[in-house]
Amino acid sequence: MNDERSHTEALSPMAILAAISFCTLLIVAVGRIVSARSMVVATNVFAATSSVTSEEASPSNDEPWQRDLLDISSSSPVVLHDTHDPDGIANIAGNVVGTFAETYAVLQKSGSFTPEKGALIAQNIAQTLQANVSHPTYTASDFSSSPDTSYQRMLTYRSDMREALAPLLKNPDYELKLYANYIASHDVSYLDQLKEEVANYQLAVRGVSAVVVPANLLSFHVAIINALAAFSATLDAMIAHVDDPFASAALLRTYQDKEQVMLNAFNDLAQYERSRTP
Repeated sequence: MNDERSHTEALSPMAILAAISFCTLLIVAVGRIVSARSMVVATNVFAATSSVTSEEASPSNDEPWQRDLLDISSSSPVVLHDTHDPDGIANIAGNVVGTFAETYAVLQKSGSFTPEKGALIAQNIAQTLQANVSHPTYTASDFSSSPDTSYQRMLTYRSDMREALAPLLKNPDYELKLYANYIASHDVSYLDQLKEEVANYQLAVRGVSAVVVPANLLSFHVAIINALAAFSATLDAMIAHVDDPFASAALLRTYQDKEQVMLNAFNDLAQYERSRTP
């Protein structure tokens, strides 16, 4: 794991999200969609009142931003995602803009819309955005285990894990740094480097899946491999949707969560190993 993770305040997901200028982008996009009488709609998750408070302007935390979009003319789903987007992440933009547009239209009709209310709604949408990214999941039954729980067996396991995780040593740059560099420059070489790093995470997942695990370390092992798989899948999705600012905003929040889960999984194992004595 790269030590840069502990020194990335300036490259935090929220800092990059700010660079995307989500609120401004949303208001501009809504203006275009409303003026073009878009056929994309979404369920209004805000209270449709003439006076929007911060609570009323907040969407539900379980708002399904990745659901299929609807065609007004037929009220039937318009399936925009394909086998390359099984989670429907490409639907996020339409659902976000559609939700905002519907609320905007209600407030405009009542004569109560103001730029301040629009900014508040956009900010609250941004706070709830998060993408669900599917990935392989593992359970204890997926691994070969050893009944030997001795200290020496733990050291052997530690050595095996170092070998399994060796591909990650080939990742010279922090993933979020490469992502931020692409956002700033649109230089595809940064994406190519990020793709190589994702491939190394995938190699690490395969390596970890083949390790024989002492029975007392199975729970730690399962947590680590699932965290690695989730993190790898999130990075892959970020690359696939890097030029979609709405999907990127959602995925950056997912990245932040998955990175923390991964770091916690490795820290939990390290703390347990330090508690053991020869």
